[in-house]
Amino acid sequence: MGVLYIGALLAMALWGASGIQLFQYYTTYPNDSVALKIFVFAVWALDTAHQGLITHTTYKYLISNFGDDAYLDVVVRSVLDMTLISALICLAVQGFFLNRVWKLSRRNIFATVFLASLVLTEFAVAIVFYAKALHFRTFEGLSSIFWLAKTMDALCAVPDTAITIALFYFLNRSRTGFARSEAVVNKIILFSFNTGLFTALCALASFISIEVWPQSRLYLLFYYLISRLYTNSLLVSYAQRAKQPSKQLTGRRFRSPPPLAHLILERVRTHDAFLPRRR
Repeated sequence: MGVLYIGALLAMALWGASGIQLFQYYTTYPNDSVALKIFVFAVWALDTAHQGLITHTTYKYLISNFGDDAYLDVVVRSVLDMTLISALICLAVQGFFLNRVWKLSRRNIFATVFLASLVLTEFAVAIVFYAKALHFRTFEGLSSIFWLAKTMDALCAVPDTAITIALFYFLNRSRTGFARSEAVVNKIILFSFNTGLFTALCALASFISIEVWPQSRLYLLFYYLISRLYTNSLLVSYAQRAKQPSKQLTGRRFRSPPPLAHLILERVRTHDAFLPRRR
């Protein structure tokens, strides 16, 4: 169960980082809409509940039942409840990035609907897994539906990868050849790539660990971390807007910003992470 302890520590560290990002967001952008502030807080609150379940799970296995090897096969209810909360966080954050694709693609219905279908399918599988898992009390019994868990992990990695590719494509298509504009696009592409990469890799690692080492509980490590990565990717997107290159392009020193600046700012001006609202 050492993997549970390590996972709990890493998850707590990421939760602390998300709290800092939340504070930075609220203090830096007080003029954002109430709806946006509620959305950001709701995701963080779900993440906090997820962290509470992690703490409870770790306490039950490592403290309350220390030395009881038989209890290690018992599925603590908190482990299952984390599935539901993680699915809600994943749906919210992927929906945020879908909204970004929608705007950057000039409301491309085909691309958005295709990506949305992947996201909703993943959410549906997670709900089915949660509903079925409630009937099991041991990991031995739960292993009979591990195929659903693996499907869930695979479906988690696919939308993240697809959304990242879509963002890369639509941003890359907006290139104009201006040196300053190219720098803006490159930075935004790198930022978008990084936010989708870590969640996809974590889901892939969870899939591999269930497939190769199902008895090791190693998959719980990635299971702990994935929702934390989603939350941090969202909060970083909002809280770090001051560091995004759009600030440079909208500053007073640029009387006539290059065409790409107008294009990007127009496509993401509403509730998007690239437009700063400063006091």
